[in-house]
Amino acid sequence: MAPRRRCPICRSRQWHKEPSSGLIACSEGHILQDYRNETVEAEAMGAHAVHKRTLKSSRKKKVDESGIGRANPELYHGPRGTFLYYQCLQLILRKQIAALIRLWELPQEFELVCRDLWALNLTILPEHPPPEPYYYVHGEGIDTVNVAKDEDSEKISALENSEDVEDDPIVAALEADTSSDEEEASSDTSDTPNVYRRKRSPDLNKYRSLTSTIAVLALACWMLRIPIMYSDLISAIEAYELPYLDSAKFIPSSMVVHLTKQTIQSLSMQRPPKLFALHTLASRLAKKANLSYNIPTPELNAAPLLWRVTRALGGTPILYQMTKQLSRMLELPLSVNYTLAPSLERTKGSDPEYHTYDHVPAELGFVAGTLIVLKMVYGFDGVKRIPGDPGDPAVALPRIDEFLDLVAAMEKREASRVEELFNPETQVSVGDLSDSMIDDYVRFCEQALLGDGEERNSVVGKYFPFRKGGWDRKQPEVSIRGPLQAIGVDEKPNTRPGEKFKIFIGADNGGSVSPELTMLVRRGAGLVRAREEDVFRVMERYERSVLEWWKSHKRGGARTRGSSNQTPTISNFS
Repeated sequence: MAPRRRCPICRSRQWHKEPSSGLIACSEGHILQDYRNETVEAEAMGAHAVHKRTLKSSRKKKVDESGIGRANPELYHGPRGTFLYYQCLQLILRKQIAALIRLWELPQEFELVCRDLWALNLTILPEHPPPEPYYYVHGEGIDTVNVAKDEDSEKISALENSEDVEDDPIVAALEADTSSDEEEASSDTSDTPNVYRRKRSPDLNKYRSLTSTIAVLALACWMLRIPIMYSDLISAIEAYELPYLDSAKFIPSSMVVHLTKQTIQSLSMQRPPKLFALHTLASRLAKKANLSYNIPTPELNAAPLLWRVTRALGGTPILYQMTKQLSRMLELPLSVNYTLAPSLERTKGSDPEYHTYDHVPAELGFVAGTLIVLKMVYGFDGVKRIPGDPGDPAVALPRIDEFLDLVAAMEKREASRVEELFNPETQVSVGDLSDSMIDDYVRFCEQALLGDGEERNSVVGKYFPFRKGGWDRKQPEVSIRGPLQAIGVDEKPNTRPGEKFKIFIGADNGGSVSPELTMLVRRGAGLVRAREEDVFRVMERYERSVLEWWKSHKRGGARTRGSSNQTPTISNFS
């Protein structure tokens, strides 16, 4: 850097520019002489413009005798690394199938269905899995690949120097689809012959993630009509009974040594999947299988699931029947994807083909329907409701105070269960655990950290010899249900069930809801592993649908789903 000029008067080297006049002055205010500040305003550009040139170096990367440079030769990249990633996914899926068959005592046909669904899932991906590169399948190393690259480059240069290169459609297509920058990047990062790159789908990573294997398991249960919820799979994952969390430990070391850091991170999930993420993947797989290969997905085995929801909310067979009738009026579909269900009957051109929130999971719709029936009967607004007709089914339901005490007792009992204490969402201190709970926690950590395979015989298993046997999730069932008194009949009630019905806006986070309804919504959301806000939104949409149905019913008819050979509605199950 050149030294600054000194002021000829005060010998100062500190200069600054005056903002008003544009003159250069020193720290003492002396003006620098023989300095001009010229400003040129060009009204029109000339015929010539200055372009910055990018100088590209012709140096090549330093390589050793093997031709791979300083990169780790054990790691796989490009199509070879992608092929290894899918191999790891399939291995984890096989372990998940074996664990689920052993855990739920499923038939052996479950494995066959999962294998077929996984094959369908690979065929409908936005970008098909690459095959194992030819050069590595036949035992040829990186030298053969480099020789093939040189031969391909010589062929391309020969084509470029030929006279009829402009008439070659292949060369023209390559020149139109690729650029010099892309070719240089691919030659630096790829260890396979040079192939022009296509634009990757933004949803590819979601569709080929480890969560897609859980979606395959869920859809296989749909195919076999096994009455499970997504929350059952999530609970098995949290208990480390279904391989998903830190699943990289289930991959053999001979395969892990070839995985990159990013691939290992994508195979090592730290949290269980969310409800809507699982449902989106399973719904997409069922829809694509039906559209591409004409493979329909049977309807949900809804009766056991609806009864599970009813029992979890402290209901009775009367509540089950009332929820069933309400679901029939709402025309809830029983298909994994709403496009597989029969569409609505359209009387006008503006009529929709599907209801809003038909895409939600079926168990979430059952929870919302059950809560709406309870809200109609009890109100949960401080106003006492008593039926006036002996034929009203609400007569056989328990009184509101006894019903709420029952639900609170059920929630308190389940909160003390071991599987709830070890839930990652549960905030509990070790000081609050008893001796037996600490023993259960140690056994849970043994299963979570060591697993059931060869890890128990490793170095960790030798230095920390835990006793054999997993932790027991099954707790003795204690009956807390006693004889509850029914609501009864009042000939002249002030307010009957279903009157003065309030609809809460699900998106209103600042709204006030009664503590009784909040407790029921929290319990229903915990049953299906959804958020309370989602339950309120679905309830609001269904309540408005009931209101619209009632108005159209009074006018003389309501739109129903058309007759079809596809998935039936909830009115068909018993």
